[in-house]
Amino acid sequence: MPPSAATPGAAERPCFTADGLRRGLAGSLPMVVTAIVYGLVFGVLAESRGLSLLDATLMSTLVFSGSAQVAAVEAGTQSQALAPMLLAAAIVNARYVLLGATLRPWLAGHPPLRGYACLFMMSDANWPLAMREHLAGRRDAAILVGSGLSMYLPWIAATGVGHAFGALVGNPAALGLDLLLVAFCAAMVVGFWRSRADVLPAVAAAAAALLADRLLPGSWYIAAGGLAGALAGGLARSGNAGRAPDGGADAGGS
Repeated sequence: MPPSAATPGAAERPCFTADGLRRGLAGSLPMVVTAIVYGLVFGVLAESRGLSLLDATLMSTLVFSGSAQVAAVEAGTQSQALAPMLLAAAIVNARYVLLGATLRPWLAGHPPLRGYACLFMMSDANWPLAMREHLAGRRDAAILVGSGLSMYLPWIAATGVGHAFGALVGNPAALGLDLLLVAFCAAMVVGFWRSRADVLPAVAAAAAALLADRLLPGSWYIAAGGLAGALAGGLARSGNAGRAPDGGADAGGS
């Protein structure tokens, strides 16, 4: 049976092929625009916070996580201590522990180096694509790498362009460019919205961040917002787990 005709009951053996790489690249093309915009925004932010072009592009190359990079840069501008930066990045990216765990049954059949390369290319955008392939019985891990590469390379390039643009402008705030990150993050929140169950985590994170910003020094508001949102989300999910779906908008999968 060819890969395209695989079904959940007839899964392929784990593999890594050029065809999977091409399918991953093609399937993730709509995500490239988001990667470019976010990269430009991060580049402008990094330049305004004093990072050099080399620092910013190396960070995007080695970390490849917009939310963690923004959190770390914001924390680093208010405190030179490493602990707040690492804590902020870890809390913001804690979800990847769970996302990576869902891929273990798939990647366990691959050599460790290949498996970790696949995990490095995992993001919020291409993880659903990879899971759809897995549920359809397709086990070509190159799909994850291909879909990640289509965003990874534009992300790095856009970071450099954004940094150069920020340096050219001199004062991004004078043109209102300092609001780009806020606007983009707000748009991301709308994109992540799935049901009424998302209200509690969003409100809890916002309230905790605002309170911490008033009471605590530095960028601890990032950690406070992340922890509060995660705890509220966990409580909301555990409370809904025991209730039968009512057929409304909240009855969808997580």
